[in-house]
Amino acid sequence: MQQRIHLQKLNKYVHKKTPKVPRGKPSKKTHDLQNLLKDALRLRLSKKRKKRVVEDELEAMVATCQEFMKSFIILGYSLDGNAVDPIIVAANQQDADALGNYLSKFINSQDSDQD
Repeated sequence: MQQRIHLQKLNKYVHKKTPKVPRGKPSKKTHDLQNLLKDALRLRLSKKRKKRVVEDELEAMVATCQEFMKSFIILGYSLDGNAVDPIIVAANQQDADALGNYLSKFINSQDSDQD
């Protein structure tokens, strides 16, 4: 008896009709929403492409510098005037410390030259 009840419930669940989505011309609201989503997706993809290009350019610049220097620091501003995160390339902690000392000496020498 109990199996029959479970089968009846299961049959109702399996044969339950899903409501149909009305097909036809989308409303203006739906059309506007679709356009908004498309524009947002385009913007997101274009930002990703730009970021990838910038990352590729930075990698190329670092590779070029590595051909001539063992360790180095790159800092500055992009062509758009945005600060670029400093890039520090050092094989080990000793090289990184040496770079820090050299940069400190350079900045201090520039301060004393301006006086």
